[in-house]
Amino acid sequence: MKIISPNVFPRMLLEEYKEYFEKAHSKLSPCDSIFICIFDNIKSYIFNQNKVNIFYIDIFDPGQIENFVDVFNLHKDKQFYFFSDKFNLQSDMNAQNCKHYQIGLGDQSILQLGKHANTVSDKNFNSECIGISLNRHPRPHRLTLISYLLGTSFDQYCKITAPILQTKLKEENDILNLCNYDFYNYSNIIKSGWDRAKKSDGITDTTDAFEPINMRSTNKSDDATNPLENYNLRLTPIFKNSFVEIVSETNYDYNFSCITEKTMQNQLGKNFPLYLCNYGYVKNLRDNGFDCFDDIIDHSYDKEKDPILRMVKMIQDNKMLFIDKENTKDLWVKNSHRFDDNVKCIFKLYNNVASNIKKTINAI
Repeated sequence: MKIISPNVFPRMLLEEYKEYFEKAHSKLSPCDSIFICIFDNIKSYIFNQNKVNIFYIDIFDPGQIENFVDVFNLHKDKQFYFFSDKFNLQSDMNAQNCKHYQIGLGDQSILQLGKHANTVSDKNFNSECIGISLNRHPRPHRLTLISYLLGTSFDQYCKITAPILQTKLKEENDILNLCNYDFYNYSNIIKSGWDRAKKSDGITDTTDAFEPINMRSTNKSDDATNPLENYNLRLTPIFKNSFVEIVSETNYDYNFSCITEKTMQNQLGKNFPLYLCNYGYVKNLRDNGFDCFDDIIDHSYDKEKDPILRMVKMIQDNKMLFIDKENTKDLWVKNSHRFDDNVKCIFKLYNNVASNIKKTINAI
């Protein structure tokens, strides 16, 4: 069996990925090979061979990783080979009969952005609100962040976007039911912020007009161009008026890391980054040559495993970057050249990963 799911979006079917897929199938034959995405249910597949290749270049919704582990444990007589674009995925998807291989960095739109998008160097130094927090898909960690920011009146320092928040409110309007976190002593702050969010009080609705990938219809014709179009038409004006950003990455609750267009857009937009991401994400960036502006930003939150405490620490330890506007602008003038080096770093890292996976597949 060799299947590329019809649900897989064009951005996932890069020529090198198809090449890896074919080569892995050939090297491990006889085997079953499937190239699937977030829309596919791994439990629906029937495997006939003893070796199974799984290519997965996509995000994970809550519970999906656990579904894969269930399948691995159900078929203990088979050897699984899992190819993904995630760093350290085995820390979450752990099974004795599964071997993991990294074949990318994350969302491959980062390459398109890096090749075709222009960096934002003409900042508006008259801007009075210099922080931004972009929250397109209403994931639990973003809903909690929005609520915390609004509950502490942080919107006076930071523009907060949540363009499709109302779609989530149609399903459930209680933050305690939407987010399975222990809020500790921050419950009242988060609840009061959520009450503001439900009324769009403090929310800016001017960005990210196209829907997230797992909320779109089956029409995939514009998939390859959306990130670049979104950056050029909707995000660039916001980046011009901001200097520091809470980068709400895709993964927050699992331990693996992946670099998506959100990190790339932040560097192209030349904003000092605070990463609302998984435990250890900043360390992973740093270990791979990324400049995390440690002399300017306190990233000690990256070592906090608890999701709420990590979020609160991130904001509180760095709030002066948002409040002391003139000092942050001065720091930006002195350090803006460092963002260009990070864009180059992402390309170098991508090439290193690509080179290593070719060697790895050849050695299987």
